[in-house]
Amino acid sequence: MEPHQTQPSLATAPSRNGQEKEPKRRRGANSDVAAMMEKYLEIRAKQVEDERNKPRVVDEYSIKNCIDLLKTMDITPEEEVKAFRVFKIPENREIFMSARPETALMWLRAKME
Repeated sequence: MEPHQTQPSLATAPSRNGQEKEPKRRRGANSDVAAMMEKYLEIRAKQVEDERNKPRVVDEYSIKNCIDLLKTMDITPEEEVKAFRVFKIPENREIFMSARPETALMWLRAKME
């Protein structure tokens, strides 16, 4: 290319009436996205509110409840620590909480062996 030649510019092509066309933009695309986002936020806010209002299910066989009952029994600290491993299994917690305290402690000691 010689120094006096110039490269063609990347300007837009002239329209029929001699004016340059502006690049086409989708009108309303931003408002569509904004409307969708607003609707999404409304839905999420309702979901959060529903979660807050949903009654909490209390697990009567929770580890916490088992430990609370265990504290009322005559056990050693070493036995208490071993019991924590037994309480990791949901069926064990249900058996422990459902049995009479005397038999629950006997059962627990057998499980800890």
